[in-house]
Amino acid sequence: MQQVTLFKKSLLFLIPFILFLALTYNVKEAKLASIRTVDPEYIHLISSVNLASGQYRLLSIESPATSLYIYGAMVVKITHWLTGNNANLMDDFLLNPEKYILSFRISLIFATLLSLLCLGFFVYKYTGNLILSVFLQLCPFVSLETLNLTTIICPESFLIIIMIWYIILLLLLRKEAVSEIKIVIYFSIIAAIGLATKMTFIPLIIIPLLLFSKNKYRLFYLLITVLLALVIAFPAVIQHERFISWVNGLIFHAGNYGKGAEKIVDINLFEGNLKKYSVPKYSFL
Repeated sequence: MQQVTLFKKSLLFLIPFILFLALTYNVKEAKLASIRTVDPEYIHLISSVNLASGQYRLLSIESPATSLYIYGAMVVKITHWLTGNNANLMDDFLLNPEKYILSFRISLIFATLLSLLCLGFFVYKYTGNLILSVFLQLCPFVSLETLNLTTIICPESFLIIIMIWYIILLLLLRKEAVSEIKIVIYFSIIAAIGLATKMTFIPLIIIPLLLFSKNKYRLFYLLITVLLALVIAFPAVIQHERFISWVNGLIFHAGNYGKGAEKIVDINLFEGNLKKYSVPKYSFL
Protein backbone atom coordinates (compact mmCIF):
# COMPACT_ATOMS: atom_id res chain seq x y z
CA MET A 1 0.00 0.00 0.00
CA GLN A 2 2.82 2.37 0.88
CA GLN A 3 4.54 1.59 -2.44
CA VAL A 4 1.32 2.40 -4.34
CA THR A 5 1.01 5.74 -2.53
CA LEU A 6 4.66 6.54 -3.23
CA PHE A 7 4.15 5.69 -6.91
CA LYS A 8 1.09 7.95 -7.12
CA LYS A 9 2.97 10.82 -5.52
CA SER A 10 5.87 10.35 -7.92
CA LEU A 11 3.43 10.92 -10.80
CA LEU A 12 2.94 14.45 -9.49
CA PHE A 13 6.48 15.19 -10.67
CA LEU A 14 5.70 14.13 -14.24
CA ILE A 15 3.99 17.30 -15.52
CA PRO A 16 6.49 19.69 -13.85
CA PHE A 17 9.33 17.64 -15.37
CA ILE A 18 7.77 17.82 -18.85
CA LEU A 19 7.26 21.56 -18.35
CA PHE A 20 10.89 21.89 -17.25
CA LEU A 21 12.08 20.24 -20.47
CA ALA A 22 9.81 22.43 -22.62
CA LEU A 23 10.79 25.68 -20.91
CA THR A 24 14.49 24.82 -20.85
CA TYR A 25 14.39 24.15 -24.58
CA ASN A 26 12.50 27.41 -25.12
CA VAL A 27 15.13 29.40 -23.21
CA LYS A 28 17.95 27.65 -25.05
CA GLU A 29 16.43 28.43 -28.45
CA ALA A 30 15.28 31.96 -27.57
CA LYS A 31 16.92 34.91 -29.21
CA LEU A 32 18.84 37.44 -27.17
CA ALA A 33 16.58 39.62 -25.06
CA SER A 34 18.19 42.71 -26.59
CA ILE A 35 16.48 42.00 -29.94
CA ARG A 36 13.03 41.06 -28.67
CA THR A 37 10.37 43.43 -29.97
CA VAL A 38 7.25 42.51 -27.97
CA ASP A 39 7.16 43.74 -24.36
CA PRO A 40 10.98 43.99 -24.25
CA GLU A 41 12.50 42.21 -21.28
CA TYR A 42 15.10 44.91 -20.82
CA ILE A 43 12.42 47.35 -19.66
CA HIS A 44 11.55 45.05 -16.75
CA LEU A 45 15.16 44.09 -16.06
CA ILE A 46 16.32 47.73 -15.91
CA SER A 47 13.49 48.55 -13.49
CA SER A 48 14.57 45.63 -11.31
CA VAL A 49 18.22 46.70 -11.43
CA ASN A 50 17.29 50.29 -10.56
CA LEU A 51 15.21 49.09 -7.64
CA ALA A 52 18.07 46.87 -6.45
CA SER A 53 20.32 49.96 -6.64
CA GLY A 54 17.99 51.97 -4.40
CA GLN A 55 16.23 53.98 -7.09
CA TYR A 56 12.51 54.02 -6.36
CA ARG A 57 11.18 56.38 -9.03
CA LEU A 58 11.03 53.79 -11.78
CA LEU A 59 10.23 54.77 -15.35
CA SER A 60 8.16 51.64 -16.01
CA ILE A 61 5.15 51.62 -13.68
CA GLU A 62 2.34 51.19 -16.19
CA SER A 63 1.17 47.68 -15.27
CA PRO A 64 2.32 48.63 -12.51
CA ALA A 65 4.45 45.40 -12.37
CA THR A 66 6.09 46.49 -9.12
CA SER A 67 5.79 43.04 -7.51
CA LEU A 68 7.73 41.66 -10.50
CA TYR A 69 10.38 44.36 -10.00
CA ILE A 70 10.72 43.61 -6.28
CA TYR A 71 11.15 39.93 -7.09
CA GLY A 72 13.56 40.86 -9.90
CA ALA A 73 15.56 43.11 -7.58
CA MET A 74 16.13 40.14 -5.26
CA VAL A 75 17.21 37.97 -8.20
CA VAL A 76 19.54 40.73 -9.42
CA LYS A 77 21.08 41.12 -5.96
CA ILE A 78 21.71 37.39 -5.61
CA THR A 79 23.11 37.13 -9.15
CA HIS A 80 25.48 40.03 -8.51
CA TRP A 81 26.54 38.58 -5.16
CA LEU A 82 27.36 35.21 -6.80
CA THR A 83 28.94 36.41 -10.06
CA GLY A 84 29.71 40.12 -9.70
CA ASN A 85 33.50 39.69 -9.48
CA ASN A 86 33.84 42.68 -7.11
CA ALA A 87 32.36 45.10 -9.67
CA ASN A 88 29.52 47.33 -8.50
CA LEU A 89 26.02 46.27 -9.52
CA MET A 90 25.39 48.85 -12.24
CA ASP A 91 28.78 48.33 -13.91
CA ASP A 92 28.36 44.57 -13.88
CA PHE A 93 24.86 44.89 -15.33
CA LEU A 94 26.06 47.15 -18.15
CA LEU A 95 28.90 44.75 -18.97
CA ASN A 96 26.83 41.54 -18.70
CA PRO A 97 23.13 42.34 -19.16
CA GLU A 98 22.24 38.97 -20.71
CA LYS A 99 23.62 37.22 -17.61
CA TYR A 100 20.98 38.97 -15.52
CA ILE A 101 18.29 38.26 -18.11
CA LEU A 102 19.14 34.55 -18.01
CA SER A 103 19.17 34.34 -14.21
CA PHE A 104 15.83 36.21 -14.09
CA ARG A 105 14.30 33.81 -16.63
CA ILE A 106 15.61 30.72 -14.84
CA SER A 107 14.33 31.95 -11.48
CA LEU A 108 10.85 32.47 -12.94
CA ILE A 109 10.91 28.98 -14.44
CA PHE A 110 11.87 27.33 -11.15
CA ALA A 111 9.30 29.41 -9.24
CA THR A 112 6.66 28.17 -11.70
CA LEU A 113 7.80 24.55 -11.38
CA LEU A 114 7.87 24.71 -7.57
CA SER A 115 4.39 26.27 -7.52
CA LEU A 116 3.11 23.56 -9.87
CA LEU A 117 4.51 20.84 -7.62
CA CYS A 118 2.84 22.44 -4.61
CA LEU A 119 -0.45 22.58 -6.52
CA GLY A 120 -0.28 18.87 -7.30
CA PHE A 121 0.58 17.82 -3.76
CA PHE A 122 -2.02 20.10 -2.15
CA VAL A 123 -4.79 18.86 -4.45
CA TYR A 124 -3.81 15.23 -3.86
CA LYS A 125 -3.53 15.73 -0.10
CA TYR A 126 -6.98 17.25 0.31
CA THR A 127 -8.90 15.36 -2.39
CA GLY A 128 -7.04 12.07 -2.79
CA ASN A 129 -7.80 12.37 -6.50
CA LEU A 130 -4.64 11.75 -8.53
CA ILE A 131 -6.29 12.44 -11.89
CA LEU A 132 -7.56 15.83 -10.72
CA SER A 133 -4.15 16.66 -9.25
CA VAL A 134 -2.34 15.93 -12.51
CA PHE A 135 -5.04 17.62 -14.58
CA LEU A 136 -4.75 20.89 -12.66
CA GLN A 137 -0.98 20.76 -13.12
CA LEU A 138 -1.61 21.07 -16.85
CA CYS A 139 -2.74 24.71 -16.46
CA PRO A 140 0.52 26.18 -17.95
CA PHE A 141 -0.15 24.07 -21.07
CA VAL A 142 -3.45 25.83 -21.74
CA SER A 143 -1.85 27.53 -24.77
CA LEU A 144 1.47 27.95 -26.52
CA GLU A 145 1.35 31.64 -25.60
CA THR A 146 1.22 30.76 -21.91
CA LEU A 147 4.23 28.46 -22.29
CA ASN A 148 6.12 31.21 -24.11
CA LEU A 149 5.28 33.79 -21.43
CA THR A 150 6.69 31.49 -18.74
CA THR A 151 10.19 32.00 -20.16
CA ILE A 152 9.90 35.76 -20.69
CA ILE A 153 10.44 38.47 -18.08
CA CYS A 154 7.07 40.20 -18.04
CA PRO A 155 4.15 40.76 -15.63
CA GLU A 156 2.18 37.94 -17.28
CA SER A 157 4.84 35.34 -16.46
CA PHE A 158 4.71 36.43 -12.82
CA LEU A 159 0.90 36.25 -12.89
CA ILE A 160 1.09 32.59 -13.93
CA ILE A 161 2.84 31.84 -10.63
CA ILE A 162 0.34 33.94 -8.70
CA MET A 163 -2.61 32.19 -10.34
CA ILE A 164 -1.28 28.74 -9.40
CA TRP A 165 -1.27 29.79 -5.74
CA TYR A 166 -4.68 31.38 -6.23
CA ILE A 167 -6.00 27.94 -7.25
CA ILE A 168 -4.35 26.38 -4.18
CA LEU A 169 -6.09 28.88 -1.91
CA LEU A 170 -9.45 28.17 -3.55
CA LEU A 171 -8.90 24.49 -2.75
CA LEU A 172 -7.95 25.20 0.88
CA LEU A 173 -11.04 27.36 1.29
CA ARG A 174 -13.31 24.76 -0.30
CA LYS A 175 -11.93 21.95 1.87
CA GLU A 176 -11.78 24.11 5.02
CA ALA A 177 -8.18 22.94 5.42
CA VAL A 178 -7.26 25.93 7.58
CA SER A 179 -9.25 28.49 9.53
CA GLU A 180 -11.17 30.98 7.41
CA ILE A 181 -9.37 33.99 8.86
CA LYS A 182 -6.04 32.51 7.72
CA ILE A 183 -7.46 31.97 4.25
CA VAL A 184 -8.63 35.60 4.23
CA ILE A 185 -5.08 36.75 5.04
CA TYR A 186 -3.55 34.44 2.42
CA PHE A 187 -6.00 35.65 -0.22
CA SER A 188 -5.23 39.26 0.72
CA ILE A 189 -1.51 38.67 0.14
CA ILE A 190 -2.04 36.93 -3.22
CA ALA A 191 -4.59 39.52 -4.35
CA ALA A 192 -2.29 42.40 -3.38
CA ILE A 193 0.64 40.87 -5.25
CA GLY A 194 -1.56 40.22 -8.29
CA LEU A 195 -2.98 43.75 -8.24
CA ALA A 196 0.51 45.25 -7.95
CA THR A 197 1.57 43.11 -10.89
CA LYS A 198 -1.17 43.99 -13.36
CA MET A 199 -4.41 45.95 -13.03
CA THR A 200 -6.26 43.30 -15.04
CA PHE A 201 -6.14 41.18 -11.86
CA ILE A 202 -9.00 43.28 -10.41
CA PRO A 203 -11.84 40.89 -11.45
CA LEU A 204 -10.14 38.04 -9.60
CA ILE A 205 -10.28 40.06 -6.39
CA ILE A 206 -14.06 39.73 -6.46
CA ILE A 207 -14.24 35.91 -6.38
CA PRO A 208 -13.11 35.46 -2.73
CA LEU A 209 -15.76 37.99 -1.69
CA LEU A 210 -18.40 35.56 -2.93
CA LEU A 211 -16.89 32.66 -0.99
CA PHE A 212 -16.21 34.10 2.45
CA SER A 213 -18.91 33.31 5.00
CA LYS A 214 -19.05 36.61 6.89
CA ASN A 215 -19.14 40.29 5.94
CA LYS A 216 -16.41 41.08 8.47
CA TYR A 217 -14.09 38.73 6.58
CA ARG A 218 -14.98 40.41 3.29
CA LEU A 219 -14.30 43.86 4.72
CA PHE A 220 -11.03 42.73 6.30
CA TYR A 221 -9.96 41.10 3.01
CA LEU A 222 -10.60 44.26 1.00
CA LEU A 223 -8.86 46.49 3.53
CA ILE A 224 -5.72 44.35 3.79
CA THR A 225 -5.60 43.81 0.02
CA VAL A 226 -5.71 47.54 -0.74
CA LEU A 227 -3.16 48.45 1.95
CA LEU A 228 -0.73 45.69 0.90
CA ALA A 229 -1.13 46.56 -2.78
CA LEU A 230 -0.25 50.18 -2.05
CA VAL A 231 2.85 49.08 -0.14
CA ILE A 232 4.00 46.64 -2.83
CA ALA A 233 3.27 49.14 -5.60
CA PHE A 234 5.14 51.95 -3.84
CA PRO A 235 7.15 52.98 -6.97
CA ALA A 236 3.81 53.68 -8.68
CA VAL A 237 2.28 55.25 -5.56
CA ILE A 238 5.04 57.86 -5.23
CA GLN A 239 4.39 58.70 -8.90
CA HIS A 240 0.61 58.38 -8.65
CA GLU A 241 -0.15 61.31 -10.97
CA ARG A 242 1.71 59.66 -13.87
CA PHE A 243 0.18 56.28 -13.10
CA ILE A 244 -3.37 57.68 -12.92
CA SER A 245 -2.81 59.52 -16.19
CA TRP A 246 -1.73 56.26 -17.82
CA VAL A 247 -4.80 54.38 -16.52
CA ASN A 248 -7.14 57.18 -17.62
CA GLY A 249 -5.61 57.07 -21.08
CA LEU A 250 -6.23 53.33 -21.32
CA ILE A 251 -9.85 53.68 -20.26
CA PHE A 252 -10.92 56.83 -22.10
CA HIS A 253 -8.91 56.54 -25.33
CA ALA A 254 -9.70 54.03 -28.05
CA GLY A 255 -6.15 53.53 -29.35
CA ASN A 256 -3.37 51.33 -28.04
CA TYR A 257 -1.57 52.35 -24.83
CA GLY A 258 -3.85 55.30 -24.07
CA LYS A 259 -3.62 56.89 -27.51
CA GLY A 260 -6.23 57.52 -30.16
CA ALA A 261 -9.60 59.25 -30.04
CA GLU A 262 -11.26 60.08 -26.72
CA LYS A 263 -13.81 57.29 -26.54
CA ILE A 264 -14.00 54.11 -24.54
CA VAL A 265 -14.88 51.73 -27.38
CA ASP A 266 -13.98 52.01 -31.06
CA ILE A 267 -16.85 50.13 -32.72
CA ASN A 268 -15.02 49.69 -36.02
CA LEU A 269 -11.93 48.29 -34.33
CA PHE A 270 -14.07 46.08 -32.11
CA GLU A 271 -15.97 44.70 -35.09
CA GLY A 272 -12.76 44.03 -37.02
CA ASN A 273 -11.17 42.17 -34.12
CA LEU A 274 -14.36 40.19 -33.54
CA LYS A 275 -14.27 38.90 -37.11
CA LYS A 276 -10.79 37.50 -36.51
CA TYR A 277 -12.26 35.18 -33.90
CA SER A 278 -15.33 34.15 -35.88
CA VAL A 279 -15.77 30.41 -36.42
CA PRO A 280 -14.46 29.42 -39.86
CA LYS A 281 -16.74 27.59 -42.23
CA TYR A 282 -15.69 24.13 -43.33
CA SER A 283 -17.09 22.01 -46.10
CA PHE A 284 -17.02 18.25 -45.77
CA LEU A 285 -16.96 16.15 -48.92
